[in-house]
Amino acid sequence: MYEKQIEEIRKFTDEIPETAIVLGSGLGALADTIEITATVPYREITDMPVSTAPSHKGQFVFGKIGGKNIVLMQGRLHLYEGYSPSQVVMPIRLMRLLGAKKLILTNACGGINRNLSVGDFMMIKDHISCFVDSPLIGKNIDEFGTRFPDMSNAYDKELQKAIKAVAKDNNITLHSGVYAQLKGPQFESPAEIKMLSLLGADAVGMSTVTEAIAANHCGFKVCGISLITNLACGILDKPLSGEEVNEAAQKVAPQFEKLIATIRSREISASIILQSQSQLKAIYKDAAEIILDNADSTLFLGGRGKNAKDISENLGRETIDSFNTSENRGTQVSHGLNYQKLGKELMTQDEIAVMDGGKCILQLRGVRPFFSDKYDITQHPNYKYLSDFDKKNAFDVERYMSTRPAIVKPDEPFDIYEIDLSDEDAAAE
Repeated sequence: MYEKQIEEIRKFTDEIPETAIVLGSGLGALADTIEITATVPYREITDMPVSTAPSHKGQFVFGKIGGKNIVLMQGRLHLYEGYSPSQVVMPIRLMRLLGAKKLILTNACGGINRNLSVGDFMMIKDHISCFVDSPLIGKNIDEFGTRFPDMSNAYDKELQKAIKAVAKDNNITLHSGVYAQLKGPQFESPAEIKMLSLLGADAVGMSTVTEAIAANHCGFKVCGISLITNLACGILDKPLSGEEVNEAAQKVAPQFEKLIATIRSREISASIILQSQSQLKAIYKDAAEIILDNADSTLFLGGRGKNAKDISENLGRETIDSFNTSENRGTQVSHGLNYQKLGKELMTQDEIAVMDGGKCILQLRGVRPFFSDKYDITQHPNYKYLSDFDKKNAFDVERYMSTRPAIVKPDEPFDIYEIDLSDEDAAAE
């Protein structure tokens, strides 16, 4: 099943994603922040429904986050668009067949629990699905899973643990709760919200659960994250609107991107790698200047257009001495000498645009910029320790986050080992 669709997607890319991410309403901008390698519009895939919901582009985006292959659903499908449950989950099944093993579902939703505020994130620990038709109704697809899949652990505990650790490291408040899906497209009535509250729901939306059911059926490890973009009807005495949802999503987009795309600890430094500084400005607006000002180093590998203009401005100007001679002829010949100190761009935009491909520009805080040759990293004595040399050297973030360092009690004896690396360093030189 879906052989034709997979073949059509493979015309765009041969990459095998490790993780699949479904981007909810107002959260599609994450796709613009990753290293994109391919995009596949839904309309290019046979029998694939097309997104009609506002802010949902309707395409698969392939790329990398932290060196890992991922595939994004930039624009999901909804029951209220007139699609059947099996059509809604078609992209989920395709991403599984493409090789993805982990699925992160995101959504913009309404908060029911009064402890939730607009802008909060909620980890989905369980769901209520009895108000929508199951995507598994009909003949079972045996290649995906059993006729009666178990939903007692629909949301993977290990994935939840890893994302909670990321949120904690980045000082992002992450709640935990039950998500309920209704069909929509109308927002829920106050009576419906009261009913859902009595049933134990903490948040409500028009997606996600259908996808989570299909994902569990076909063997995905699933994690769900909800962004509270509004308080559900009856919680506050004010009408709801779709514009409110998108506005709230855009306000917390940087935090969302950090939560999804960043896995780090205090012991790991952060590098911002962009094709252009304009990408940073597009995402973080006025805060981009603050981010750039706090960067201790900038490495420019080449580029034209806006790239060259930004780097030229950052390099600044140099002071040069200008001497001009003049000669006046009349009844007598006279000569003059004019001296000025002028400011000249250290490198013009045109000079940067035609910069040799083997050159780069390095700016370090407190010193003059360097115009340098690019270094062949394969020639470095420590290249053998990189994952580029041997995949075994790759840093397993999930494994690191799942372990905790041993804690030594004040009265507990312990051994100290001192290692002198001077001999090894000398040998490397």
